[in-house]
Amino acid sequence: MIKTNNKVLVDEFLNEDNLYNKKTKNFKELSFVQLFLLLFAIITTTLLKVSVIDSNKHIPTKTELAFCYIGITLLFGAVLTFYFGGVIYLSKLKKLHFSETNKHKVDNLWIVMILNLFTLNILLVVWMTLVQKYYKNQEFSLINTFTNFKDKHLKLTIYEIALAGLLLGMHMISFKFITINFSGLMRVGVTFVFMMLYGLIFGPIKGSFIAIIADNFTLLIGVGFGRWMWEYAIIPIGIVLMTCSFKHLFKTDGWLWWVTMIMLNVFTALAIVATVSVNHHFVFRRQMDQAIDYAIYSMSGVFIVIQIALFTTFKITKNNDIKQILSIGTLVFLIIVIWIWIWGPIAYIHYLQRFGRHKATPGYYSYNAFYKTALIPRILKTPIIAPIYTAILVPAYKVCEMSVKKFDKNKY
Repeated sequence: MIKTNNKVLVDEFLNEDNLYNKKTKNFKELSFVQLFLLLFAIITTTLLKVSVIDSNKHIPTKTELAFCYIGITLLFGAVLTFYFGGVIYLSKLKKLHFSETNKHKVDNLWIVMILNLFTLNILLVVWMTLVQKYYKNQEFSLINTFTNFKDKHLKLTIYEIALAGLLLGMHMISFKFITINFSGLMRVGVTFVFMMLYGLIFGPIKGSFIAIIADNFTLLIGVGFGRWMWEYAIIPIGIVLMTCSFKHLFKTDGWLWWVTMIMLNVFTALAIVATVSVNHHFVFRRQMDQAIDYAIYSMSGVFIVIQIALFTTFKITKNNDIKQILSIGTLVFLIIVIWIWIWGPIAYIHYLQRFGRHKATPGYYSYNAFYKTALIPRILKTPIIAPIYTAILVPAYKVCEMSVKKFDKNKY
């Protein structure tokens, strides 16, 4: 039935030439906006490269950091408009988004979404690195950067190997025994906490390597290697890249910390808007659609209230513990929105299409039929996992960081 309806929609789309031409014109206008944003992003980042990276020894000034911030914001906005542009364009073409029989391949827009998420990770790492250089008042030397790269990112010390082994063992135990299933609809575990710890403690490269090992071990003791999927394999790497960039946030102070926190909250808000936008493109039941929107807005509202309360408390008390809770809480919620709310349902539907009971039936596991079914439990478990992740990460990171500082001179 789903396949037939989609075929009818595609036929209508092909026959309505006037509608097609009109929407194509609108889409081209949006493309000019994207090119405009990309142009300014290239200009600002080029100025940053000339003034900072190409010089042998240079400390980024506030003006150069401002250029970097503007360039990153415009570049992220340009990439994000590619996804939103496709969503808006397809919604005007009678909701052909993620259609199973679309001859124009618009169902492949989720690839743009992946690029958008990884672009966000890369931009966060770049911004945090420059902030760290400015905060520590270090010499920004490209030669020294390449010289120290091997020791910082590729070399595992004996203590790091021991700590990684301990965390991997705890990761396997938690995956096997510390998991709660709610009537088969919702699974709550703490494995994401370990992925975040790998990024915070070991950095982007070593952390990604350890996260891949952990992910393959959990797959082995879970469903087996026969059900390996790249859609799930990229999640640990994405989490590590995001968390290692947040490591620098804990060490910044003053206006840099406030600007960075505002930028991250803007990114989180955009990710929430993307979740709601995608949710509106799949027909379910009207009452259920409204319930999903209310749940998303309610949880986002609670997060904003907590953020404001912590911001106010930190502003008054200047307590570094509150600052760390605020930073880690922002990290946790951003990861939940991106990797559980947005990417989780897409990966799950791809899993059903490959290994589901009705995988041989074309169009059975469509986005229109299963997206909201996959999204609902992920939203409902957010109030459970968000405080648990934050409560575990704050003390665990403190203990691991103190031990690494004490026993390892080559810490990340």
